[in-house]
Amino acid sequence: MIYIILIFALVTSLKSILLSEFYNNFLIHSFYPLELSLLSFTNSFEDIILKWIFIGWFKLNIEIEYINNIQHYEDYIILISWAMTFVIYNIYIILKYRKKITKYIYISYMLKYLIINYFSIFLWSFNLLVNYDSINYFILILINVYVFNFITFWFPGILFNYIYGEKMYIYRKKYDFIIDNYNKKSKYFTLILQGIKSLSFIYIILYNYYSSNAYYFLIGLNLMNILIFIFSKEIFNSYKINIYLIILNCFSTLLIILSIVEHLYEYLFIVKYSLLFINFCLFIYFNYKFKKINNNENDQHNELSLNYIEMNIIRSEH
Repeated sequence: MIYIILIFALVTSLKSILLSEFYNNFLIHSFYPLELSLLSFTNSFEDIILKWIFIGWFKLNIEIEYINNIQHYEDYIILISWAMTFVIYNIYIILKYRKKITKYIYISYMLKYLIINYFSIFLWSFNLLVNYDSINYFILILINVYVFNFITFWFPGILFNYIYGEKMYIYRKKYDFIIDNYNKKSKYFTLILQGIKSLSFIYIILYNYYSSNAYYFLIGLNLMNILIFIFSKEIFNSYKINIYLIILNCFSTLLIILSIVEHLYEYLFIVKYSLLFINFCLFIYFNYKFKKINNNENDQHNELSLNYIEMNIIRSEH
């Protein structure tokens, strides 16, 4: 039991820290298709390991079977693992900033933590509620209800308040990463992304009661994302970035289809893992390209600002 808790907590902490340090909105958008495709990976132990590393642990049937082959499984293990992850993440923040830490820095990291892990926490908490079958876990279920209520309702409300609330000018400056890099007309996309992720409750219901149809819903989510990126023109300040996101969602769709038909072909898993590797390389490459495009835009903006200042200086001298 302790072994499973430590492994899950350390892996999730590492993912949270890495994505927090390299955080930008394109990264979060581009990571989501990878999460969707890996959610369909449940046919082998290797599939389960990959899913645990990148998205989390949701108490799905095959997961429990593999855990029980290592150590006995209990529901509270996941709750303890999440608690340990949160503690490790906070220790990292304290060690990084020490006496320089401020309220705004701390809240920024908490917001990033929740945005990064929203998909995992939401799926875990909803799946636990759907599978509730014993009064012996009353305390666990009670805690889970509070977690589910916070992640589903309070957290999107907090994001909405920071983007559109009375103090939005202060919050947009202090927590600029929430809307940073977006086109001015697309600053609400952080909220839209959380809304789309919350639709994954349908996947959990289908998985628990109509498992054969669950993966088709994941394809539907990818198609929804593709349509959004096609018709929204410029979510970011370059249409090229939308193309990157469309490509990643197409790869995600293909990987889910391969997971559906994998049992029909003996060596199809080789193709699946090869495409996953390509998908991951594209994920890294597109994030690099995004950073390069963003740096070029910042350089152009700074150059225009300097030209504007110089023109004002010349006018004042005359």
